[in-house]
Amino acid sequence: MYQKNLHNGILFILIFSFLTFSLHSCASTGFSAGEQKNSLPFMGKELIEEVHTIAVPDFHGNPDSWRETTHEIMSSVKRISVISPSKVDNAVKNSRKDLSVLDTDERFDFMGRLGRTLHADAVVNGLVISKDNYNEIILQLISSKDSKILWWQAVEFRGDNPSPSDRKDLLTRMLSPLLAHIGRGEKPASVSAPQQQPKSEQEPKADTQPKSGTKPKSDKRPDKTPRPSSTPDDIGPM
Repeated sequence: MYQKNLHNGILFILIFSFLTFSLHSCASTGFSAGEQKNSLPFMGKELIEEVHTIAVPDFHGNPDSWRETTHEIMSSVKRISVISPSKVDNAVKNSRKDLSVLDTDERFDFMGRLGRTLHADAVVNGLVISKDNYNEIILQLISSKDSKILWWQAVEFRGDNPSPSDRKDLLTRMLSPLLAHIGRGEKPASVSAPQQQPKSEQEPKADTQPKSGTKPKSDKRPDKTPRPSSTPDDIGPM
């Protein structure tokens, strides 16, 4: 009797474990992503290498925190600096624009202005578009200088509620070609800084010249003194 109960207990545990694993597998396989649509993702490799500072605003249609995951992935690259979400949100708030109501074209123009306000080299414009049987995520890297698209990528996926790991895996795959080249160029500030040093060295030389010319200034003072004495002579005959 004891062995029979033990056997039934072990059988129950095995069945329960199998059902739990099956349900978890069904839930995890509910998300699937297609191929990347942009076969030529780089509009200009040199321009992407010059990007060192990036801003990541809220995504359009962002129910699953795509923005936070994108910020996390891009922050892992030490060559670039990603502006904090709070600073980006404050800049959007001060602009008196509501990103949730802007359409695609309006967002595109706004991202360029936002990047210039934040002194960022580029801005990530993210859009999550819901369609009949699937969803689509679009990433655009917009230059703050001229509001042109430096890079873009789009992927269709199925599943309304992707897990954090599925979301991170998809974004990592989409961003990996971009992150392999971004920020590899020299920063403009590092080039202009040495040019300012010779100017600062010349400034002390300019200060020494007035010191050596103090004698001519003392010679001019006697020239100014006769003028007051001459004016009374002119006034007297009047």
